[in-house]
Amino acid sequence: MIDYFNITVKGNDLPVLGKTVETTHASKVKSKSFTPTKIQVNKHAPSFEVRIEDQGQLIRFSGCPLKLIQCHNGLGINELHPLVSKSIELCFKTLKIKMPSSVRQAIKDRTYFVHEVHIAEYYRIPTASINSFCDNMRRYAPQALGITPIQKGVGIRIWPNSRDRQIIVYDKQYQLQNEVQKHKLCILGELEKKSIDRIGTGIQFDRLIKYLEDSIRIETRFKRGLKSKGLDIGSSWNCETAAAIHRQSLDSVSITDMPSVDALDISLKTLGNQDDRRLLMLWSHGEPLRKVFDAPATYFRFRKRMLTTYGIDVSRIPSPSKNGINWTTLIASKNKLNTPDWAIEDGFIYAPSKQTELDGRTQYEKSWLNSFNHATGR
Repeated sequence: MIDYFNITVKGNDLPVLGKTVETTHASKVKSKSFTPTKIQVNKHAPSFEVRIEDQGQLIRFSGCPLKLIQCHNGLGINELHPLVSKSIELCFKTLKIKMPSSVRQAIKDRTYFVHEVHIAEYYRIPTASINSFCDNMRRYAPQALGITPIQKGVGIRIWPNSRDRQIIVYDKQYQLQNEVQKHKLCILGELEKKSIDRIGTGIQFDRLIKYLEDSIRIETRFKRGLKSKGLDIGSSWNCETAAAIHRQSLDSVSITDMPSVDALDISLKTLGNQDDRRLLMLWSHGEPLRKVFDAPATYFRFRKRMLTTYGIDVSRIPSPSKNGINWTTLIASKNKLNTPDWAIEDGFIYAPSKQTELDGRTQYEKSWLNSFNHATGR
C-alpha cells in the first residue's frame, strides 16, 4: 500500500495559500514564496500539507493519503492515481476552494511530478520473534546497510541516511495498541455516538489490530531514486508499479554475513588451526575478542581472515536467530500478507476499483468533513 507521497503540479491559476514571504537577494532581485498550509479540520483529525511554490506557479501536496482518505494507514491500496486524485479533491474540499482547472487537468492527464513515495506491506513473523530478528539484523548485517533501531516502538531502519531509498521494518500492531485511543479518535472523529457508521468502524478497527498479530510491517521509501527509475512523472505509474519497486528494494538487501548455527558448525570443523577454533567458539558465546588479543594488529588479522574465508565478522557479537527466521525467509512471497476481504467489502479501506461505495463518502468525510461543514454553516 502507498503510505505517503510528495507530488507537485504546475499551473497558472493556483490560489493563494499560506502567508506570503518576500525575500530580497544580494542582486536586489525580490522573490516571493509562501509558507506551508496544514490541512486539518481538528487537532485529532488527519492532516495533509499543501504549499505554493515557484512564484505561485507550482503547488505541492505531501502527506499520507490513506490517513486523509480513510483516517488510518493500517491497510490500503497500491494504486497511486486513485490516491492522488481523491487526496487532492479532499484537500480543496476542506479548504473550501474550487479545484483549479490546471490541477484537475494534471490529475486527469497524470502529468504531476512525483518526488517521494512510501510503500508498505506486511509479512508473517511470530510476534515473540520480532525483537530477536531486529537484533540479529543490527548485529550481523553488513555495515553498508547502516542498520539502526527506530526511535519509537520495535523495529529497524536500513539505509537511514540515503536520499535514494530507505527501508523501515517495525511492529505496526504494537504501534497501534500503544496509542489505541489516539488512533480510534482519529478514525471515529465526530460520528454520532450510536450511529451504525461509528459502531461498524470501531469493530473494523479492532479486527485490524487482531489481523496484524504475528506480522511485521516493511516500508520502502523512495526519494531521489524515483527519477533514475523513470518514475518521477505520474503517467509512469500503473497499478503494478508500487508492488514491483517495493519487491526490488527488498531483494537488494544483501545480507551475506548472517551465519546460521549450522554454518557456524561447518566453519568450526573446517578450521585447521586449533587456536582459531577456540577463538571462534569464544566469539560464538558472546566473548568480545578484542580483549582476548594482546596486540590490536593480531586481532585485525584474525578478523580479516574470518571475514574473507568464512564470511563471519567477529567484530559483531552473535545472536542466533529463533525459529530460523532471517531476512530471506521473512520477505519470501509466501510470507506476504494479502489484504483481507472484509476490509474491502466493509469499506474499511479505500479501494474504488474493487468496491461499490454506498453513499460515495470516504471515512474522512463521514468522520470529519461533514461535521466540520455543519458546524461552520458551510
